[in-house]
Amino acid sequence: MAKWYSDQMRIHHETCKTKDYKVYHFFYTGHTQGWYGKSPRWGYIGICPYNTDDDIIQRYILELREVGLGLRSKKRFVLQMLEKFWKKEQIGLKVLHKGLSRREALDMENFYRPEGYTMHKDKRIWNEIAGG
Repeated sequence: MAKWYSDQMRIHHETCKTKDYKVYHFFYTGHTQGWYGKSPRWGYIGICPYNTDDDIIQRYILELREVGLGLRSKKRFVLQMLEKFWKKEQIGLKVLHKGLSRREALDMENFYRPEGYTMHKDKRIWNEIAGG
């Protein structure tokens, strides 16, 4: 059972949830030198059972709100990056795979973010742990 930090997040999830999962990629669209920001190698890889890109984005807006209200003790690195680059309109979102079972989505997420391939290896990677 998921731990809900706010009723807004719970309602969002219950309203937007579908039976199929997606693997998505948040990426930096600003100027880069020597690396390609749109590559799934960089940015954030996540999974969700949501139907639209707006549902995915709203989930992170709600999480930022929860941090601001003190409901979450820590602002994850991905939230720091999204907050910083959303203001500059330098964030992209792409669905990499859709129509997956939860297990398939987790396997694909692990493919893109294996053990050790996290922000601790390189700050251009926004995941803090393997997978999400």
